[in-house]
Amino acid sequence: MSDEAGVIESGPTLPASGRREHLLKESRVFCMLPWTHLSLRSNGDVVQCCNAGKVCLGNVAESSLRDLWNCERMKRLRLNMLAGRKSPECAVCYRADQCGLTTLRKWSNAELPHHFAVVEQTRPDGSLDRFNLPYLSLRFSNTCNLRCRTCRPQDSSSWQEEARLLGAPAVKPVVKMTPVDRAAVMRMVRELLPQAEIIHFSGGEPLVMEEHREILQYLVSEKLFRVRLEYNTNFSVLSHQGADFPKMWECFERVGISASLDGMGRRGEYLRKGLLWDAVVANRRRLAQVCPRVDFIVWALLSAMNAWHLPDFHAQWWAEGLLAYHHFQINPLYYPREYCAQALPSRLKKAVIKKYEKHIVQTARESGDAPAFEAAVKFMRAQNRSALLPEFRRRTLALDALRGERFEEVFPECAELVAQAGAV
Repeated sequence: MSDEAGVIESGPTLPASGRREHLLKESRVFCMLPWTHLSLRSNGDVVQCCNAGKVCLGNVAESSLRDLWNCERMKRLRLNMLAGRKSPECAVCYRADQCGLTTLRKWSNAELPHHFAVVEQTRPDGSLDRFNLPYLSLRFSNTCNLRCRTCRPQDSSSWQEEARLLGAPAVKPVVKMTPVDRAAVMRMVRELLPQAEIIHFSGGEPLVMEEHREILQYLVSEKLFRVRLEYNTNFSVLSHQGADFPKMWECFERVGISASLDGMGRRGEYLRKGLLWDAVVANRRRLAQVCPRVDFIVWALLSAMNAWHLPDFHAQWWAEGLLAYHHFQINPLYYPREYCAQALPSRLKKAVIKKYEKHIVQTARESGDAPAFEAAVKFMRAQNRSALLPEFRRRTLALDALRGERFEEVFPECAELVAQAGAV
């Protein structure tokens, strides 16, 4: 998508009577987030949502969240959405929408429609008089206890040494705000908490961050239990510095856990280095016992490595009662490009798709449709990226050598990915 997609070529198109339903449910570009949300990154950068890529509105070291609420990018984004024009910042959701996948755009339209009155108050220049942030997304640092194969060094503090040995550009071991900026941000966040409806924590790994523990304890002390808590977590730990999170979560009206788990047993441990699978299973059972009201969802990252395995993972956890049938979402990996499931060689991709179609038929017969797997099939069919296989092999074998692992032993069903370079 070119940068020109974000240029306003004509006057603003403001909401008119009766357009609410169209924008929320029929428009392919409209999203409630520019009227309800800002997202904070670990270095203090502020973006309009976590999928915004490199597009940054500003930094809290120089501007407050209130100042950035009506910056030029935000105003242009609002006007584009109201006029039905695409914006380059939203490319991730556009791609996922085409495959029928769950997207943050669709989620926000379903979860935040009661704020549509704010949309109707949009001024002709795209600005808003009302500073409206019911939905906060907080990423305080890249502090993490795992070294996931599909992660980037800047997103995990544990990755740095291996990244250096693999020739990646140098990045700071821990990406975080300065103490002065952190203190200012924590004050800003506390001021917003009484009006907050949803707080989303991510990382790194949010459950090992001091800032998360501090905010959660503040919410409990102030009895702000109506706030909905949402997490993206590797689910390896459930406590930090004496704070038992399941016991604290039980106080809140609604908590959602999106567990980033990509496979069972040694497959899961290979993909997310440092993960102990038995601990994950124990955490899941304890969460169900201590805090059964938590909405627990497995959010699996679909890659060339685990594509064959995901239906087995879903079927076993469902059979063991560790998750509800529909609480298994699939998020296609786009980067590193060579790990994308679209890079599977033709023969293997056909076999994977056949397995998914069988899984869809079998599970649909027992529990209804399987939208996550149907969308995954559509995604894998959408493009042939098998030309990336030589780079998949190079990267995988290089990291195997550093970690003393063998991909073909953990994923024997996909051994051909490293046995021969560039086969299609």
